[in-house]
Amino acid sequence: MYIYNVIAHILTLTRILLTPVFAVCIYHVDSYPDLNLWIKIILIVVAVSDWLDGFIAKRWGGKSLLGTFLDPIADKIFLDTSIIVISITYNLPVWITSILIGRDAGILIVWSFFLFVSNKKYEAIPHIFGKLMIAFQIATIASAVFSPNVFLVRTLCMIAAFFSLASALIYLVKIDRYRKLLE
Repeated sequence: MYIYNVIAHILTLTRILLTPVFAVCIYHVDSYPDLNLWIKIILIVVAVSDWLDGFIAKRWGGKSLLGTFLDPIADKIFLDTSIIVISITYNLPVWITSILIGRDAGILIVWSFFLFVSNKKYEAIPHIFGKLMIAFQIATIASAVFSPNVFLVRTLCMIAAFFSLASALIYLVKIDRYRKLLE
């Protein structure tokens, strides 16, 4: 089981390390069109490594405390960095990017409080709106990489921002339940 944990952690760290490379390539693709192939390869490697580390954790019991913490962080680092660079590249309104990044930062701060300040164990139960937000963020990134249509990228990102706001409001409503657990 230890070897599966190591493999899963390496895959997660690979996603984190590929994030700045992906961002730089997207930012400079207009100046260096050959980067377009690398952008696609990196996106596919990131997607496959994300799927594979989840598969390993479920199939061979390679689930660990570090992986439980690191995997979603790696996902957020990649998604948020990509959205920021795409927002710059496609001149998306700042408010869209602010909503997406602000929600993630807010949730990270709140959950950190609950995990590190309290002695109790909390499990985040994802809401469908949060899942839809992530799906539309991924669709935005894939659209920017594989079919750089400005209208499509903007539309997908605005839909992601809508679901981001909706899921943030749901988390705010649920936060009262978790606060009561601290008492």
